[in-house]
Amino acid sequence: MQFVAVRSQPDRPLSSRQHSSFLSEPLSATEILPTIQQGNSLAQTNLQGINLSQMDLSGIDFSGANLIGANLSQSNLQGANLKGVDLRRAHLRSANLRGANLQ
Repeated sequence: MQFVAVRSQPDRPLSSRQHSSFLSEPLSATEILPTIQQGNSLAQTNLQGINLSQMDLSGIDFSGANLIGANLSQSNLQGANLKGVDLRRAHLRSANLRGANLQ
């Protein structure tokens, strides 16, 4: 399995507006890349329909996030916190969920 390398960018983590729970519009992968790169929390974030396929998301805190219809296929979610995450209609084909918290 190969994961997409994320380029290092000087961008800052999500602003408090972007990180507030269940925004009216979901965030895009481009908007959250700096947060993922830094290993910061995406808890309570609206990521509905986002395409995070083939990404290394290991150890990321997604607790309480909205991932309805998200594409997480072939992503590395090893050790990620998925507690309380809404994964309805999410695509998880070949995703690595070893050690992920799914409670």
